[in-house]
Amino acid sequence: MEALSDYWMLPFFAGFNHFYFLSENLAASNFLFQASTMSGGQSWLGQLASSLAAKEGDVIGGLIWLKAMEKAEEDVYVKEQLRSSIATYEKASVI
Repeated sequence: MEALSDYWMLPFFAGFNHFYFLSENLAASNFLFQASTMSGGQSWLGQLASSLAAKEGDVIGGLIWLKAMEKAEEDVYVKEQLRSSIATYEKASVI
């Protein structure tokens, strides 16, 4: 990944492997979030990363990622989806 540090699919595959083969949700979420922030990375990867972080008990981490993605997002529809997820995570963080 160091040699191809701008290729989003490498952290995506690392995240997938940590999730699917190793059942390591938190490590998977870190890689998927990294992939979502790279050129060519899809915003849904960040949402998946947040879900995996929350599943592992890191609701605040997932919330922080969602807020960062919402701030950077330009698509109005995606921005609204992120706001909805943020509201859900904020409720969950109180618990």
